[in-house]
Amino acid sequence: MWLFHRAMLNCEPLPTRFVSKDELEAIISPAAITKAGTYIVTLKCEGEAFPESHRAHLAAGFKQ
Repeated sequence: MWLFHRAMLNCEPLPTRFVSKDELEAIISPAAITKAGTYIVTLKCEGEAFPESHRAHLAAGFKQ
């Protein structure tokens, strides 16, 4: 992974920080997951042969 990789949540960019060549850190704000459900997480990289990674899923549930 490089500095130009970006984490995405449901096709929206997340604040992403480059940690090392094997690690990125992304912050998902509470405003981005306001409803219980499944969200799609991908890694996007402009200019590469495969510009977007396979999907991972984030399941968010809330207590009432």
